[in-house]
Amino acid sequence: MKRVLLAMLLVAAGPAMSQSAADYLQAFSGEWYSFDRARAQNGGVCRVDLTTEPMGNALVAKAENCGAGMDLLGAWGIVDGQIAMLSDDQRVLALMGGNQVRMTGDDLSSRRSLILERRQPSGFVVSLQQAIKSQNCLYIGYTADCSNKEDVSPLLSAKTDAQVHLQTATRVNLREQPRRDAPVSLVLDRLTKADATECLTATDGIWCKVTVGETSGWLARNAIRQKKWAVTTFELSGS
Repeated sequence: MKRVLLAMLLVAAGPAMSQSAADYLQAFSGEWYSFDRARAQNGGVCRVDLTTEPMGNALVAKAENCGAGMDLLGAWGIVDGQIAMLSDDQRVLALMGGNQVRMTGDDLSSRRSLILERRQPSGFVVSLQQAIKSQNCLYIGYTADCSNKEDVSPLLSAKTDAQVHLQTATRVNLREQPRRDAPVSLVLDRLTKADATECLTATDGIWCKVTVGETSGWLARNAIRQKKWAVTTFELSGS
């Protein structure tokens, strides 16, 4: 696992640090949360605090109620233009990209993908939650049928060696990362079948990593239809 070099990190306090790097780190500092059930410990939500307190060539980071690799978190900084989650001895645990509301990336220690979010929900999440509450239903694609809540557990059990079969219920974007602003790798037509190797929980619902042909990416399970109806974009498939 690679170690951080001072020339790469750019987080040392003082006049030597570029203003752009300082502004970048300031923008991403503060509290972040992972709602992935596999990371939750002690009955709580995994909380990560990226501070601006210097720690050698990095900045102090703290984790609370976190497991699956994030329990090793002790520092953070910038590596190769990405936000890096580091151990106390500054080994890279995860490399993250995204925006000031949501970061995504790969956890190198647990080999599991990672989504970190702010406490304040995005406008989309607020709209989605309001739609679900008012309708008491997640409609399956374009239909009037409600999705089965019992499908959630099988989805979250998806692994590389225990893939879960899916079928799209709408035309849906396959994105490079589990973020709604991530680049689109492919657009899947309705009734496209795919196998999920990993599914994560976030504030905007479940995201599943799938491979279609030679293209891999992430599908967001929840969407809003006609700015009113909360829907699922894919469902479990029998084969």
